[in-house]
Amino acid sequence: MVRAYYWWRYGTVRQGGFTLVELLVVVVMLGTLAVLTLPSFLSQAAKAQQAEAKSALNSWTKVQRIFREHYGRYASFQELALGLPTDTKHYNYIGNGGQEDLAEDYVRLMAFSKKADLKRYAAGVERDVVTVSLPNHYTDQHLQDAAVLCESHAPGQGLADRPLVNGNGDGVWPTCPDGYSNLFGP
Repeated sequence: MVRAYYWWRYGTVRQGGFTLVELLVVVVMLGTLAVLTLPSFLSQAAKAQQAEAKSALNSWTKVQRIFREHYGRYASFQELALGLPTDTKHYNYIGNGGQEDLAEDYVRLMAFSKKADLKRYAAGVERDVVTVSLPNHYTDQHLQDAAVLCESHAPGQGLADRPLVNGNGDGVWPTCPDGYSNLFGP
């Protein structure tokens, strides 16, 4: 019935399909969308890969503090048994690239980033003196674990710089080296 209408109205029956111009317009539109969205997609992919390192080092610092409370010392990465691999697709925490410094009053872990477009991360925990001001101009000092999680400002492949952790009990809390931000706050 529809064919008959077209034949009566236009004198010919229109065949289905697209013209070359219509196809080119669609291809140009899809290409433009791809160019506009690809950088955002790649940025989100890098953030997801970096979340692995942030999560692993954050868990590591928390478990180090708990371990210290129970056993009076810090533990190695393997001894903590976090269930985290030391070598992943994007980062290496100890072994081939990453490093761990384990001392009596502090511990540091530096992640090795395997890709140049990923930020570098390092963490540290130290036992330090905290001075608390009390009423009547009294002060109280006690030991407390202080943690730092450092994130580089710019991406770069390789080993992260060491956080400034000394474990001297000098009241100077750990900090990040230049070019890094402390994700735990000031």
